Amino acid sequence: MAMRRSALLALLLCIQLTIVDAQVTKPPLPPHDVITTENASKVTELTSFQHEGEAMSVAFSPDGTQLLSGGGLPILWDIQSGKKIRTFQTSNYSNPSEVGFSPDGQLVTATGKYSSEDSEGAVGILSIWNTVSGELVGSIEGYGGQESVEITNAVFSPDGQQFVIAFPPTIWNTAQVLKAGYIARSDVRRELHLQGEYGIQAAYSPDGKLFVIGSNGGALHFWDSATGIEQKSFVVENSRLFSIAFSPDGKLLASADIHIKTSGQGDTPAEYDNPVVKLWDVEIGQIVREIQSSQQTILAIAFSPNGKLLVSGSENGSVQISEVSTGKQVGLLHFNNQVIWDVAFSPDGKLIATASRDGAVRLWGVPMK
Repeated sequence: MAMRRSALLALLLCIQLTIVDAQVTKPPLPPHDVITTENASKVTELTSFQHEGEAMSVAFSPDGTQLLSGGGLPILWDIQSGKKIRTFQTSNYSNPSEVGFSPDGQLVTATGKYSSEDSEGAVGILSIWNTVSGELVGSIEGYGGQESVEITNAVFSPDGQQFVIAFPPTIWNTAQVLKAGYIARSDVRRELHLQGEYGIQAAYSPDGKLFVIGSNGGALHFWDSATGIEQKSFVVENSRLFSIAFSPDGKLLASADIHIKTSGQGDTPAEYDNPVVKLWDVEIGQIVREIQSSQQTILAIAFSPNGKLLVSGSENGSVQISEVSTGKQVGLLHFNNQVIWDVAFSPDGKLIATASRDGAVRLWGVPMK
């Protein structure tokens, strides 16, 4: 087993991704303004990138000049020119979904699965690449077996020194992972416990002192980043959670969930209603506002950099822009009835990126007159 694992590691680390793909000429991104409450109704599609396969996730680089799309192998794009910079590849890898950047922009991450002779079915894996060279610099193995459970998502602390994986719920030291190159789950840095729940998404507070893991049972678990000790949890009964996000000032935590109307039995599917974004006061653990919408299941949410707007992507292909202070809808984007898997605000607040089932990664903004 050790020899096979070593051989797999050697194969993974030998792949150097410095390939720059053939380009298709695109018009440059037009001048655009900061998205505000006053002009959100004027947001329109500025450009789009065609991901290779279904676009499952999207992330802006910390400096806002590049965009990362996931679903199939991750692709790095130059935002201004629309050119593909590179495709990050690895072997025995399928169904990558969640992608992200380290805070300094030097690392790119993606979750997925790979096939292994050492396990039944596929094994969940987190892959880490060097953004500039495209070199695969680290991999973390998750759970495997017949159910083929993949790693759900990983998020870096604001200082980049550690990162959290939502499932399997664990904390990792970034430097140790990069030094080791490949780490099996038995080598975990610190293991967390969700008491039978499945971690859907993780998020760090802006000051890095806390991180949260939202579970499939509608619970929000808060941990101290330094000690790994759970501090508190908020729970909404009879709900299913899909996405969480901290406000830029760290005072609010947004959670996108849906009420479980009936749990379903046998061949009868579960029924859901009342998709909503809840805004929690992190200090007191109470819901201070609910953002209602005509959207179906809300799969992804993101705050604007100034914390005044919240964007949500839905199963029915709509993207709602809401005012955080009132919960009022101030903009609505709708196209092709495609599932919106992910949404993101650019660091300067001028762009919204969406990743959809049709494989398109779209950039939205307010054109300057």
